[in-house]
Amino acid sequence: MSPPFAEIGECLACVALEPHLEAVAPAVERALRVCPSLSPAPGDDAVQEAMRLALTEALNNVLEHSGHDPSVPVRIHHGLGSDGPWFCVEDRGVPLPSSVFEERQADHDYAGMELDALPEGGWGWMLIRASVARLDYCRDGATNFLLLVAPTACALA
Repeated sequence: MSPPFAEIGECLACVALEPHLEAVAPAVERALRVCPSLSPAPGDDAVQEAMRLALTEALNNVLEHSGHDPSVPVRIHHGLGSDGPWFCVEDRGVPLPSSVFEERQADHDYAGMELDALPEGGWGWMLIRASVARLDYCRDGATNFLLLVAPTACALA
């Protein structure tokens, strides 16, 4: 199945991920390798690192929280659209709660808090949002699609 975001452009490649946490890092590396538009210039890998972080966090969330059917691989689609390179995570888990897009942990004031007093979890979505130019979600039947559009290098500077 292709991502249902028509305006992002055609899917150029798809990487399947066996649904267990140990498979996340190798799958993310495979997905980044099939995306030549993310190949960093020498000494400038900020965009690739931002997408590595966003994809890793998104896939960890799918595997840890979505109730994804373990008999079905998670898929990472890749394409190149007018907004730049994109990835779309496809899974068969429960629908993503709308609160994910409403709650922003960054809105809380953590300045001056002791490190031990900071919440242990809940940072993933903030990291994902901060790492991408666009984050979008839709559900088609029993399938979730999470779109992550790569930022430009100047957006990360």
